[in-house]
Amino acid sequence: MNQHYVPRVYLRNFATKVGKEFFIDVFDKTENRYFKANIKKVCSETDFYTLSKDTSIAKDVLAIEKVYGEHIEPMYSRAYKILTDDTLFKINHMQRIEVILGVLYFRMRNPKILKNALTHHETNIINLYKESKEKGVKGLTYDGEDFSFREYSLEQIINSHAIKIGRWSNSRWYCTGQLQF
Repeated sequence: MNQHYVPRVYLRNFATKVGKEFFIDVFDKTENRYFKANIKKVCSETDFYTLSKDTSIAKDVLAIEKVYGEHIEPMYSRAYKILTDDTLFKINHMQRIEVILGVLYFRMRNPKILKNALTHHETNIINLYKESKEKGVKGLTYDGEDFSFREYSLEQIINSHAIKIGRWSNSRWYCTGQLQF
């Protein structure tokens, strides 16, 4: 699957529309030439966001692609409209948030960020799990969610949090865990 690291919703703003398609000027450094290209075929790679089948994030290997397409890319579009609206001289609090989040998500748009976040949280959960077991406690709390060791294995706790990150339902990057006594 062809997946864009610079979203088409962003590229459209710099493109010329021809029929239903959008084209931008491109420079090929290898061939040292300029040409027009459809935005569907630039700033993209095959399976750039596709997850490995053996990942702990989710059963859906296209989870990242879906999150970008359904939640993040519409934010870019709204932020761009706010920033380029010549009639706007003052933005409200919600518009300010849209712009900031749009820019931040655009900056961090790559699978490496997600994989690093997963590794960070997995390490935290493993350490907290070991510490909990050593102290003989009955469970742990991570990112505001309680996990009883009767109901959850270490792998299930990690997978539960990985799914949460994979769906971007939690906007905090750094989470803290607590032992339950």
